[in-house]
Amino acid sequence: MQPINPYRQDVIMEILAADTRDLEDAYQEAQRTQVAWAEALPSERSLIMRRAAEIMDGMALRKGKIVEAAGVQRSGGAGEKEEVLSIRRDI
Repeated sequence: MQPINPYRQDVIMEILAADTRDLEDAYQEAQRTQVAWAEALPSERSLIMRRAAEIMDGMALRKGKIVEAAGVQRSGGAGEKEEVLSIRRDI
């Protein structure tokens, strides 16, 4: 899939689609790793989740910088807020 910028008529990005085999592989891996996740202590799971949040924060920050560098303006619609790039870690 190639979404098109309606203003400039250029390709915004390439989106690869998963096929049935990709979904089956993901399901099998999730099933396999769930056992270890269930056996982990809550403190271990908390560390993993906090690290995942840090990684996602970094990805969101980079995405924001890429969007800004591309000159894409935010619409502000649908209740959009600047905090959308921030991931809460105070759970």
